[in-house]
Amino acid sequence: MEVTRVEQRDNIKLAVLRGKNSPRDFDLIPTIKEPIRGRWFTIRADIANAVSQQVIRFTHGAGNAEADGIQRLPHRWQRVMTVARDFIEGL
Repeated sequence: MEVTRVEQRDNIKLAVLRGKNSPRDFDLIPTIKEPIRGRWFTIRADIANAVSQQVIRFTHGAGNAEADGIQRLPHRWQRVMTVARDFIEGL
């Protein structure tokens, strides 16, 4: 069965709306980029240092729920494996 251009366009729109084309780090990258937006760097090492500082700040920030959630993933996975993939309340 052949798909028309209109159907193809509609399918693409649905895929985008469902988030199938968004990368896994969609929220992570803007969070790291925002504090260094507008700064002028003269050499690549300065860029690498600025990004490294933002990554460290992101992963070690006390009030950062995203970093906290990422750090708790191994614990959550272990809980899932322990209960043999049954429903876990509050996970």
